[in-house]
Order: sequence, then C-alpha cells, then structure tokens
Amino acid sequence: PLISVRSFKNREIAVTAIVSALAALGTMQILLVFSLLIQAPTWTGIGLGLTATVAGLVKLPSNISSILAGPLAGWITGKGGGRTALVAGALITSLGWILAYFDTSSMVIVGGQLILISFGTTMLFSVAPTIIAQSASPDRVSEITGLLAVIRGMFMGIGAQIVTMILASDSISSGSETYPTAQAFQMAIAVII
Repeated sequence: PLISVRSFKNREIAVTAIVSALAALGTMQILLVFSLLIQAPTWTGIGLGLTATVAGLVKLPSNISSILAGPLAGWITGKGGGRTALVAGALITSLGWILAYFDTSSMVIVGGQLILISFGTTMLFSVAPTIIAQSASPDRVSEITGLLAVIRGMFMGIGAQIVTMILASDSISSGSETYPTAQAFQMAIAVII
C-alpha cells in the first residue's frame, strides 16, 4: 500500500498529523487573509488601503524572524521534547491570530501579528518531522514525513476554500470594487483560531 495506516496507531504520529492538518487548515491561510486585509481600501472599515508592494514589505519582517523559529523549535525539542515545542508554536501562533481578531488598525500592529503568526507556524512545521523521526520505525520515517507533506498540502487547499467562502459571504461595494466586510474578516479569523 502507498500509506501504512498502521503507523497512525502510534499516538505521537497521529497527533502530529492532526496538528499539521489543523495548522494547514487554519494558520497557513495567513497570506490569503492578511494580503487582502492590508490591500483592502479603508472605506471597507477594516482595510489599510496599502499597495501590494507595501503589503509585501509588511510581511517581510515576519519572514525574516521565522528564520529563528526552526532553530528555537529544535532547541526546545532538545530540552523538553517535541510536544513542548509543538505546544509553544501553537500558543505563539494562536496569540497572533487572537490579537488580529481584536485589532488590525495599523500597519505596525498587523506587522507584529504577522511576526507572531509566522514564527509560531514555522515552529509547528519545523518540529513535526523531528517528532515523526523519533516516533516512527526507521524504515517508515521518510514515508510518514512525505505523508505529512501531503496532509499539509491537502488541508491548505481545503482551508483556502473555507476562508475564501467566509470572506465572500459578507461583502461591501463601492462602484465596481467589492471587498469583504470587517465582520467577514473577523469571522474568518475566528474560524482560523
């Protein structure tokens, strides 16, 4: 068989796969939510009205800071185990999304939220293969790690569709332009949390 279903009898492997699926379903939608939010006009009640270039620059510090997340997750794994690093990443990511639920009023605030979300997400995904390598039999590590990548990709696609449907469920228009409302963004963020 292509997938050894018996591998999921191992609790560590099953939990890691579930956490990866949930993270891909939710927090990996960061680019979809924040790109639209940053570029939406201010008349939407939530948008910052910035250009695509500025939106990319707002995201840049989070990408740079995430370089440190993988090594930190490895260090935490060495000290307290993979589960501790996984929980730490989830808490950091959740904090960023919770803050985004309540306030996205400026570029600086959104930039800080993006740093938290990206940092925690990077921790989550960098520690998952380590947990798999520690939990799986040596002849199954590459298979299960590959399966983890498939799970992540599949659930990222499903999450994108769900978030897009939520954002499209409540919109506001001005002339020929239509954007999600503040309530649609808050609903999407609540689902992600």
